[in-house]
Amino acid sequence: MGARLAHAAHARPPRQIWRVLRILLGSVLTAALLLGIGAGVGWWSRLPDVAVTRAEPPRPRAIGTPSPKPVTALCTPQEKPLILLTGSSTVDEWKSSDTDLKPLRTENIGIGATTMKDQLQYIRRIIPTVKPQVIVLYSGANDVAIGGKPADVVADVQAFVAEASQRLPGVVIYFVSINDVPARARNAKDFNAVSASIASLASADGTLRYIDTETPLLGGGSAPNAALFRPDGIHLNDDGYKIFSKVIRERLLADGWDDIPCV
Repeated sequence: MGARLAHAAHARPPRQIWRVLRILLGSVLTAALLLGIGAGVGWWSRLPDVAVTRAEPPRPRAIGTPSPKPVTALCTPQEKPLILLTGSSTVDEWKSSDTDLKPLRTENIGIGATTMKDQLQYIRRIIPTVKPQVIVLYSGANDVAIGGKPADVVADVQAFVAEASQRLPGVVIYFVSINDVPARARNAKDFNAVSASIASLASADGTLRYIDTETPLLGGGSAPNAALFRPDGIHLNDDGYKIFSKVIRERLLADGWDDIPCV
């Protein structure tokens, strides 16, 4: 009996050791708990600062400070402006006008043997249905050739511009100079009178504008170059149209009619 008690006493740790272990364990747990609470309180105390920082509006840039990002304009591309070619046989026989004037958007409704009187009827009845933004007009030579006075041709051109402005607000009309031709040398003076009068009425950026194709076709001479005309001495050949179309194309491009409008 005494031996068993002695063995049991030897197997169990003294009570003082258990007491010390409990105290140490309690201290560790308490320290851990206090550290956790402190960390939580610190994190929670920073929440208002974070919220305020996110809610602050961006500071306005000083005047003249460039934007950090390039601004891209919103654009809905529209069709290029429609350029209507109208007039007598010089326009009618210009079969390559569509190709010659690329990348401009054009439509050719020229009719041979027509006069400015005919063009007045067209602007009243036909041309507005096409709704062009630009009209390139070559007419008046036939009027003079059949006996018309330069002043009458000029008056018809002015009436054409007035009708066009009324029926097609904002339209721009380019009057192309009447070219001297070998077969109509007797009419050259009157042709030049019509062209000079229209040039004086036109402006570089107004409703009526003027394109001089005669001077390039003369090539520095005082008489038309027969090499640029067909055997009839009236109508331009391919070489003549190369010069004629180049002058018109360059002017229309310079005025920005190839630009695609943005809305």
